[in-house]
Amino acid sequence: FEANGHGTVLFSPGAVDVLQRLADGTDTRSTHPRPADVDSEEAGGMASPQAAARRLLRVRRLVNQAIGDALSDMLLVRAILAWRGWDAARWDSMYSDLPSRQTKLAVVDRNAVVVN
Repeated sequence: FEANGHGTVLFSPGAVDVLQRLADGTDTRSTHPRPADVDSEEAGGMASPQAAARRLLRVRRLVNQAIGDALSDMLLVRAILAWRGWDAARWDSMYSDLPSRQTKLAVVDRNAVVVN
């Protein structure tokens, strides 16, 4: 996400396909064991690949992949905080602000700069 809170999460069709197969239990390429589909707290701190894939597919339905939607970003953060059992103060205590500076630089020919 951008520093101002906008941005979005994009899921490629290939990633969605892999997540769907993991969620359905039909991914034969995975070498991970398939423990019972339980939350991470019940599985000793580690969610099963199937449970994690289902959770990510739900995230895909929540975020707006078309535009940087700050409201859906905020809802996603709130959902993650609730799932982890954290409040906003705990999450904020993890953040360390780093200096940021934007500078405008004059160049002789702005067309000489090519950005891919």
